[in-house]
Amino acid sequence: MFKFDVGDNVRIINENECYVDEPSMVADHIKDPYLAACYCMSSQPCEDDIGQILVMWEDNGQNIYYVRAYEDDNCDRLSCYCYLMDESGLEGVDVGIKEGDTVKVVERGYLYADYIGWVRRNITDLDLLARWVYGGRMLENDGLYKVVKIAPHSERTGCAELAFIKGIDSTVSYKCYLIGVDGLGKVKHG
Repeated sequence: MFKFDVGDNVRIINENECYVDEPSMVADHIKDPYLAACYCMSSQPCEDDIGQILVMWEDNGQNIYYVRAYEDDNCDRLSCYCYLMDESGLEGVDVGIKEGDTVKVVERGYLYADYIGWVRRNITDLDLLARWVYGGRMLENDGLYKVVKIAPHSERTGCAELAFIKGIDSTVSYKCYLIGVDGLGKVKHG
């Protein structure tokens, strides 16, 4: 039985539990060429590095995880550094809400109905812009959303973060909203 699941965030607690120089293992299990090319074949992660599990499998009785590290301690963007890790070298960690997460709205008071400046600075996808409920209120209940973009409220550093979210099921009609991150709750898959 696996201790972690795909998409879980983990901290490296023992760098010696990293499999180095195992390109054939990566080739057998990682089908995305970009992610396979990100494998750090000859180096180990640092202890306390944080990453996200992309793929997992069992090999000779060992649970193996392909972990993609985050760029920095703030855990806001995935890097191109991937490691093969044994389960005993990892511990679970919660890094908060980030881009790509599935979320639900837990507090509608954080909704921004018409913050055009933020949307102009951060959203370039025309399909997403067309789905943005500008000036409207969120009427749906219990829908699931994907976090498309997280960025500070304004261009100043240290400001609260806002998230642009897109409905991912028919319950929320695939609409997009702008909301403060504190108004969201992460949905665990599985």
